[in-house]
Amino acid sequence: MIIANANYDQGFVYLGMVILIASLSLGLVYFKGEDGGGMFLKPGALGKFDPQLWMPKGEEMRGADQMDYSSVAIPGEANKPKASTAEEAEA
Repeated sequence: MIIANANYDQGFVYLGMVILIASLSLGLVYFKGEDGGGMFLKPGALGKFDPQLWMPKGEEMRGADQMDYSSVAIPGEANKPKASTAEEAEA
């Protein structure tokens, strides 16, 4: 509901504060490693501190770039022969 006497300028002030707080909080982000560091800290400035609180164990967590999807059966295409060339795939 739109009210004629509403103060819409206050909403833009709140939006500006949210943007400032979010931008300034990114100054606290720190990446580990040789190429790491932060906005105000050089790489290795925190010594042995590791900002990652939980470390995955070995093969426990794998990303999509490490998974093999070539052996996955697609529903409805189980009896369809696989194309060996790009021309056969288009046909």
